[in-house]
Amino acid sequence: MTDAPIPQYYRIKQSLLDAIEHGEYPLGHAPITERAICKQFGVSRITAVRALQDLVNDGLLVRHRGRGTFVTEHARLHDKPGPLATPATAKLIGVIFQRLYGQHITATLHGVEHVLRAAGHHLLLSDSQGSARTEAENIQRAVNAGVGGFVILPVEGSANTKQFQALQDMHLPFVMIDRYYPALPSDSVVPDNFAIGYEITKRLIANGHSRIAFVAVEASTTSVQDRYGGYRLALREHHIPLTPELSFLESYNDTPDDQRYRTLSTWLNASYRPTAFLAVNSFVLTKVVTDLLQLGVQLSDEVGLASMDNANLDDLLARTAIVATIPSFEMGRTAGTLLLNRIAKPGQSAHHVILPAEISATSSITLELRTRVETAKMS
Repeated sequence: MTDAPIPQYYRIKQSLLDAIEHGEYPLGHAPITERAICKQFGVSRITAVRALQDLVNDGLLVRHRGRGTFVTEHARLHDKPGPLATPATAKLIGVIFQRLYGQHITATLHGVEHVLRAAGHHLLLSDSQGSARTEAENIQRAVNAGVGGFVILPVEGSANTKQFQALQDMHLPFVMIDRYYPALPSDSVVPDNFAIGYEITKRLIANGHSRIAFVAVEASTTSVQDRYGGYRLALREHHIPLTPELSFLESYNDTPDDQRYRTLSTWLNASYRPTAFLAVNSFVLTKVVTDLLQLGVQLSDEVGLASMDNANLDDLLARTAIVATIPSFEMGRTAGTLLLNRIAKPGQSAHHVILPAEISATSSITLELRTRVETAKMS
């Protein structure tokens, strides 16, 4: 178990949230600029950009091309949430997941259900559909239903800090799973994301790769931050300079086709052309490979492919990539056990449980993948 440090950009983000709440940035106010953030907090431009982008991703700020970054109407509503209702003591447990699909989610839910059902609890299951607003509504509905605690796989970002703080104020226990809020001490169960990023990058380096593209989803999510940290450490230990241009830290799968193709084309035509692609998860790796094929890229034994989970990786890519196997069922089981302990013995300090993941590697691109390449070129 470890205590995660609070990143500098996150402290800035929280300060901006407080300023918005206290009306320092009302609707129609002059734009919030990166330069002003740098001057106020004495930070670099990249840190200021990161803090502002988090708030944009959370839907609290909006960028208008040529005009600047402004507070949204959603932010004004979000900063003044209605009070959460007081729950009744019950055997009902709220289980709220960012999305309800994929092998990882299914296995994690089985782990949660395995423990809580054996203890005589019933689950109230909710799908947040990737939306912070829906997640907040799901929390409120579960509280109104009288749940005695929560297991939550939160949506990306940290837009619902106030909702989780309200649960703590009500002494209503919850365990976060798969990711956590760095500034909010709470029980959490995660895979060893830092080690995943570190070990996979080391394997790619051992295979002869020094130009490794890191392709992510929304960068304010702790799982992405930790995996990216492991990637950077592995590069540094092997005296390989970080190439910032090869870090795609936005949501790759949600980026429009033309922008994704433009990014890949830029990489492929640059002096720093990557020889390996390290995806933060299997959804991203699948999309990257599909895009490369559409661009006519010859995938061969010299092209390194890696995914930091195998949750939804098709059999072909699972046989041709370096892959991390996430202990999904164990994560769910551990989260359920933590919650039961918290219900039985309230008042304990928060536990941040990190579970190891298994790294598997294959060394060659199969004939089947070469066939897929030729098919893509002909279509």
